[in-house]
Amino acid sequence: MDRRVWRQFDWVLVALAAILILYGVIMIFSANQNQEDLQDLWWTQLTRAGVGLVVMVAVAAFDYRWYGSLYKFLYVAMLAVLGTLFLVAELTAGTLRWLDFRLFPVQPSEIAKIVVIIVTAKILADRDGEMNKFRNFLFSGLVVVPPLLLIYLQPDLGTTIITAVVWLVMVLMAGVNVFHVGLLGLGGLLLSPVIW
Repeated sequence: MDRRVWRQFDWVLVALAAILILYGVIMIFSANQNQEDLQDLWWTQLTRAGVGLVVMVAVAAFDYRWYGSLYKFLYVAMLAVLGTLFLVAELTAGTLRWLDFRLFPVQPSEIAKIVVIIVTAKILADRDGEMNKFRNFLFSGLVVVPPLLLIYLQPDLGTTIITAVVWLVMVLMAGVNVFHVGLLGLGGLLLSPVIW
């Protein structure tokens, strides 16, 4: 790996994240010190946050364009994992959102948001300057529909809306025709009674 990546790395961001994590762990420890059933909660939080911090550094160490080259694989893997939820996930509070990996549970819909960003960014980059054409706008939207549908069926309306808004902001920034967005919004309103 190119050493310049580490020289240009935003270590201040990592340090701030670590400080916030440590503060949160201390607050959890302090709040649950006298509750026997919650005394280990701080350690669970610290372990998961530590794993997240390591993953953040590892992911950020690679050139972002490398992720773009993997967009097809990431897209298929995302759909496969979201689909797997309906087969192996245990029902929790009426939803199928979590995969249990013993050490810690994983919510695939949160990872799916990142994959949607990568896939959408790749589509927009490949069609730079041409997103005002309806077919390109439609294609980017159709690509996002399957993961949105799988997330909605968990059911997880909140994550569905957030992911859709992220996609919408990205295509707007890419210069799509606002009229096309209006058509999409009108279609969504007409379908909302059926979807709801």
